[in-house]
Amino acid sequence: MNVIKNCPVTVEDINISEKIFGPDMSCLKGKSTRRKPKPVRQDLIEIPKELIAKHHGIELCMDTMYVNECGMLTAIDRTIKFRSLVPMNTKQHDEYYRALDQILRHYNQAGFVIQTIHCDGEFRGMMEKVDDDLDVKMNFTNAQDHVPEAERNNRTIKERIRAAFHRLPYKAIPRIMIRYLGVIQTNQLNLFPIKGGVSSYYSPRMILNQTNLDYTKHCVVPFGAYVQANHETAKTSSNVARTLDAIYLRPAQNQQGGHELMDLNSGQLISRNIVHEIPVTDVVIKAVENMAYQQGFKSLKFKNHNGVIYHDADWIAGVDYDDPDDIENEDEEYDNEEDENEDQLEQYEELEEQLKHIDPEEIEDIMRDARGETNPNMHEQHNNTNEEQLEHPVEQQEVPAEPTRRLS
Repeated sequence: MNVIKNCPVTVEDINISEKIFGPDMSCLKGKSTRRKPKPVRQDLIEIPKELIAKHHGIELCMDTMYVNECGMLTAIDRTIKFRSLVPMNTKQHDEYYRALDQILRHYNQAGFVIQTIHCDGEFRGMMEKVDDDLDVKMNFTNAQDHVPEAERNNRTIKERIRAAFHRLPYKAIPRIMIRYLGVIQTNQLNLFPIKGGVSSYYSPRMILNQTNLDYTKHCVVPFGAYVQANHETAKTSSNVARTLDAIYLRPAQNQQGGHELMDLNSGQLISRNIVHEIPVTDVVIKAVENMAYQQGFKSLKFKNHNGVIYHDADWIAGVDYDDPDDIENEDEEYDNEEDENEDQLEQYEELEEQLKHIDPEEIEDIMRDARGETNPNMHEQHNNTNEEQLEHPVEQQEVPAEPTRRLS
């Protein structure tokens, strides 16, 4: 339209700036309005009844893991290979029962029944009540033994949490983010069909939830992103901001859709139906890290229910690990083999250069001498043959001449 003459800013520049810096913050806080809610639609996946009937009884392996003093009850079954993680507020028995009840309800809603629970012997005094009240058989390990599936599950979840933490721009995160980080990473392990499961087509999440993921609901905003969440005020005529500064946690677990967030001002959990992702700034990073420092968190530390820190290579029964000493020895052997191969290659190259300057007759003499050294009887046989020829010389036979032919 050329409203402003000689303006260096173009429409393309504006579009590029919005992609880099996100939408205008002042417009979001001043102009955001309430949107009309969308109708609820649910698409269920029909799981074959034969699959549910065949694997109706489930054996569950459970254990406890602590991340920065945040307790988490972890579990994995031996049939579907579905992984569960429920954060706990305290170490009291009632909190364990609540977390375990949440896991059992999830299986029961999908048509499965937990028949046996395998856990460490430390749970004996606490879980005997479950055996009596819920009609579930408890199997406790011996002293200093562990359930291999549960220990491997803890290690896998721990690695996923650590990898996701190092993708974040924060050096430390508060308690609420640690809990949601563990839940999200555990749920992501159930999104695709797993090796050794009951189906190569249906993922563990499909079998238990009977739903699929929706990109617009579950995959738009990543964990830990800085967002502006719509906020409705009681008085529409006030100058209160229409959005809140928040950190994205995960999509809301309902059919309507929505988002679960951490309010940057209060640090509490909130839920909103509309969010706008904004690039993270240094101010936001410092605000999140200060929340973590106030709670005493400066890094990630993984512990078991006894308070023992999980290291990268744990001497735990049933868990594979790589010994650093073995890796170093293998590297040293490999380096020594490489050095030997290089020395042999240099010797071959020097030998080839020497052979280029040797006379062919000298090579024949060297080969003749070498054959003589390797087979000393050759000289004796040769000498005996010469002596016999001298004693009994061979008479030369005259060859008759062919008659000449004449041409007629």
